[in-house]
Amino acid sequence: MRKTRFMTESEIINDWLSEYSGQTFYKHREGLLKFLSFLGDDIEQVMKEYREAEDKSTWARQMGHEVVKFYHHMANKGYSINTARTWTIPVRAFFSARATPLKVKRGAIPRAQIAKNEHKFLQQELQEMFYYANTFDKALLSLGVSIGYSTKDFLNLERSHIEAIVAQAIKNKIKFPYFDTHRAKTNVICRTFIMPEAVKSLKKYFDITPPNKDDKLFDLSPDSLNDHLKKIAKAAGIKPTGAIKWNLLRKFLFTGLLKAMDLLSAKLILGKRISSDLLTYFLTEQETLKRRYMKSYPYIRLARNGDRISQAEEDLNMYRKLFRKMIIDSGLLQDINENLSDDDVLRLYLQK
Repeated sequence: MRKTRFMTESEIINDWLSEYSGQTFYKHREGLLKFLSFLGDDIEQVMKEYREAEDKSTWARQMGHEVVKFYHHMANKGYSINTARTWTIPVRAFFSARATPLKVKRGAIPRAQIAKNEHKFLQQELQEMFYYANTFDKALLSLGVSIGYSTKDFLNLERSHIEAIVAQAIKNKIKFPYFDTHRAKTNVICRTFIMPEAVKSLKKYFDITPPNKDDKLFDLSPDSLNDHLKKIAKAAGIKPTGAIKWNLLRKFLFTGLLKAMDLLSAKLILGKRISSDLLTYFLTEQETLKRRYMKSYPYIRLARNGDRISQAEEDLNMYRKLFRKMIIDSGLLQDINENLSDDDVLRLYLQK
């Protein structure tokens, strides 16, 4: 077992932690150490008591009581219900793996609470946002819904990688291209699919936007990513019922996927932790998972009416581009950001 400065002084804990990686490793390490500090014992003493216990069922019940006390201890320190619950997860996971499952009375630890004061996107709202978005925001929104990545994973996407996938999909007429990646939070491999409207939007985005020096797909910060989503919603006339954050796209995708596929497949697509044997099986069943994603597509698609645009809208778009060119050529507006939509450019011109 490889030693690192993040390991503990206990070989028992280190052996258990070696099964995890990424953020899960750190959370499990911190949660178990917090519990032992609350308990006032080291793990060697606790495991010795378990081995010497004549009635393992009674021991599991007593230790379960300690976990409940630990939950209330964390809640009293100011942690939210969800966070306090989270700290008990590594404790129960450790004893299940190295001793026996703990017995915790049903309801002794409250259920996870649904996040409050968050807007819940409807498919119609996201379709409206996609319809009115400019080239940059169309690419951003459609890819965000397609893959359901967290803010960190999304901003870590490399342009060269996605551009190659899009080019290959267009060349070979692949409707739902996919790639495998590791989630930063769980280090779990997830199979990522890209919807047809995202492929088209990304192609247009690549055509007009030069690469940046860091090879980032979108050169944004976490805050500006949230701000962009709010801006797209506002431009489409969406009236939010709560806060708008990037992670809401992930929740929308998960809900949409579950309307046409099993929980295990949806978890794999979103990079949630599943057992390694099931993970290996599903990653070899490439076409099966793709068919399930395609079956879910009607519930998550952003393009309306087959992505067809009326002749009147096409004419209007043509005049928008013509006015944009005339304004830029006239030199009346200086240093125009190329990510601005044609409507934005015209609006700036009229405000002069």
